Amino acid sequence: MKLTKVKAYNNTSAPDILQKVIITSPDNFVHDFSNGISGYIVNIHGSGNATIIGSQYGDSINADNGQDLLKGWSGNDTLKGGDGNDTLKGGLQDDMSYGGNGNDFLSDDLGNDTLTGGEGNDTVLGGAGKDNLTGGKGSDSLSGGDDADTLNGYSGNDTLNGGLGDDTLSGGSEDDSLSAEGGADILYGHFGKDTLNGGLGNDFLFGGRGSDSLSGGDGTDQLAGEGGDDTLNGGLGDDTLFGSAGSDSLSGGYGNDTLFGATGSDFLSGGYGNDTLSGGTEHDTLDGGLGDDLLLGGNGDDTYVHAIGSGLDYIYEYKTIGYDGIEFLGVAYADLEFATITGTHDIYISSKADFADNVVDDGVRVVDFYSSTSDYTIELLAGSDGLFNKIPTNVPISYIF
Repeated sequence: MKLTKVKAYNNTSAPDILQKVIITSPDNFVHDFSNGISGYIVNIHGSGNATIIGSQYGDSINADNGQDLLKGWSGNDTLKGGDGNDTLKGGLQDDMSYGGNGNDFLSDDLGNDTLTGGEGNDTVLGGAGKDNLTGGKGSDSLSGGDDADTLNGYSGNDTLNGGLGDDTLSGGSEDDSLSAEGGADILYGHFGKDTLNGGLGNDFLFGGRGSDSLSGGDGTDQLAGEGGDDTLNGGLGDDTLFGSAGSDSLSGGYGNDTLFGATGSDFLSGGYGNDTLSGGTEHDTLDGGLGDDLLLGGNGDDTYVHAIGSGLDYIYEYKTIGYDGIEFLGVAYADLEFATITGTHDIYISSKADFADNVVDDGVRVVDFYSSTSDYTIELLAGSDGLFNKIPTNVPISYIF
């Protein structure tokens, strides 16, 4: 081991003089600098395995080949693992760790740290503080811990967990799994078939290219599938879901949700709550679920689904492009009843049992069905028994809503 003295460089946590250490035969070399009176620059040359513990000041520890253990301790430290399967532990302040080649383990305790795995299948743990974690090449596992962290998987099938705080997670080029916990988080899947879970808090989830699965979790979330055939689930809270390109499946979950299918043949399900569903440009299926829902099919051959007993849904179908229909669940076609709405061009459809109690709280109301410009935009009506027919144009019963 060779020891020299050099001037400190951009290191406010160390004394004016740094000790420079060159290790040329690192095979099973162990040295503890924690009692030193200054910071250290430690350069390891060779293929052996070294264990280096830094000082209470700002250290720079650079390994070469071999499976090395580098600990920064106190101070703003810089750790570089080099080649081999290395373990890098930053310590108590604002540290920078680079795993290099190999399957590395990087962790830090306190401070706003920057940890980069490099090539290989790495495990990167941020700890407390506002950390910046990068996986690099390989299938990596990144965990931000407490506070507002930034996680980037890049290439490989990566697993990212933001932890507590307002985190930003980016998957990368392959099939990634991204999950957040508390906080207002932003998740980007990018390329590949990604799985995104917002967890607690008001989150933004973007699937990117590929057929992705997005779950908002608790809170008021916004989900966008973007490219591919995506599956979106809002979870708890009043969520907004965008299917974007592709044939997507959107489920609002619990809360008063807003769902947009956009392009593609989409399936939209409102779930529990008073939801708004908008199909888009192609052949969509819209099921409001429980609650009083607003359904807009758009272009294409759209199917509106209503389960008897689930609430009163309003259907707006102003597009004459397509062949649209309503499918009732829980009631045969012969047990359906019809009424016009006094003072409007609307038609009300429900079960005969619902009509019998003289309380309009279930079924569907097709807005402007009899308008001179509507061209009877809902063509077919089907019951749960599979029988179907056109909606009658002459309805003797009138209701005042």
